[in-house]
Amino acid sequence: MSRQIIQELHLILTFKSMKKIIIMLCATIIAVLLSNCEPVSVSDTFSLTVYVYEKVTHQPVQGADVYTDPYSLQKQTDSYGKVVFDNVIPINPRIRIHAICDGYRHESKEINVEAGGEYVVDISIEKEQ
Repeated sequence: MSRQIIQELHLILTFKSMKKIIIMLCATIIAVLLSNCEPVSVSDTFSLTVYVYEKVTHQPVQGADVYTDPYSLQKQTDSYGKVVFDNVIPINPRIRIHAICDGYRHESKEINVEAGGEYVVDISIEKEQ
């Protein structure tokens, strides 16, 4: 009986040791990968300001959902019909900006972007009939 207990204890200790080794190995790999990453500076990013207006009255639309494709950025407009996306890393030179709001038709615009750019886009949305 004691021999069986010793064997089971040995297996448990071996498993715990292997688990520790695997965790240490993963931590080392992550540390090496992170140390090789270059920090992103503001000059490597762009900013995008979007204003959403009502098409007929030209009044700002508060609470409109603004999202981008392919960047998957999303915010709601403030009382000035404005959203700002800062420090966006340009992964694609073309970006489509969508504006959606209850009671209005969906509108979108496409622009070209590059690092260091500051872009302002106006989108007019029309009330649904």
